[in-house]
Amino acid sequence: MKLNKSTASVNDVNRVRRAITFCQKHELNFNGFPFDDPLVSSAGIGLELYVPQGTEDHEILEGIRQAKYERDVVSHAVLVCPPAWFAEN
Repeated sequence: MKLNKSTASVNDVNRVRRAITFCQKHELNFNGFPFDDPLVSSAGIGLELYVPQGTEDHEILEGIRQAKYERDVVSHAVLVCPPAWFAEN
């Protein structure tokens, strides 16, 4: 599986921190990674997995596998974020 990875920009910080905080509060994660899962079509969700810099690809792939097992994932994106964004609030 090809990873659709990109690096987070400063423009992403508020949106991503809100999603991370929500996932931490409700103990939602795939392989330990917080996520967002907007419905993109009647077929399923578009998974956006948030991972800290330095995360190994095999760990990310396991998170995507877990998501596909639990949800109808139509597409995925991996956003690589600074570790400070994952600090508990």
